[in-house]
Amino acid sequence: MTKNAEATLVSQVLNGRRECYRPLVEKYQMKIYLLACSMLGNPSEAQDIAQETFLVAYKSLNQLKDQTKFGSWLFGITRNLCYSAMRRQKIKTEPIDSVAYQDIPNVVPMRPSEENGVDILSILMKRLDDLPEKYRVLLRLKYLEDYSYQEISEMLDIPVDLVRSRLFEGRRLLREDLDNVRRIANEH
Repeated sequence: MTKNAEATLVSQVLNGRRECYRPLVEKYQMKIYLLACSMLGNPSEAQDIAQETFLVAYKSLNQLKDQTKFGSWLFGITRNLCYSAMRRQKIKTEPIDSVAYQDIPNVVPMRPSEENGVDILSILMKRLDDLPEKYRVLLRLKYLEDYSYQEISEMLDIPVDLVRSRLFEGRRLLREDLDNVRRIANEH
C-alpha cells in the first residue's frame, strides 16, 4: 500500500467510513506489535500496547497533520505508549526465546551450540537485555525482527546514520561481553 493510498484511507475514515481503518490496521499490526515487543521485552504487554496504539490513533486521527505520514505517526504513538508503560511499572521482561516462534510463519528458531558447557544464546539474550535501551531496541529490531535500517529509522524517528552507529556500538558491546564469557569459560 502506497503512502497516497494510506492518505486516501485516512481521509475516508475521517469522513465517516470507519471500515476504511481496517486495511491500515492490517498493514501495521505486526510491525506495531514487534516494535512494542522490542521495547518492552514482554509479548503480552506488547499486545496490549499494540491494541491501545490503534485505539488512540483512531480517536486522534483528526490530529494527524500529514496524512501521508500515517505509519510514522503510528510508530510515534507506539513509542510513547511503551515509554508510559515502562514509567508506570517496572516491566519484567521475558527472555526472547520464550516467545512462541512456532506461531509466526516461516520462522525457524536457531540455537547456537554450547561452547565448553556455556549456553551462548542464553548469555547473549541476557546481555542484550542488559544493554541500554538505545542499543537493545535497535539490535532486536534489526537482528531478531529483520527490519532494514530505513524501517528502523522510521519506526524510532531517528536518522539512518544514527541507526547505523548505534547498531555498530551495540554489536561491539555484545561482542565484548561474549568474548569475556568465552574467556572465563575457557579458564575453568
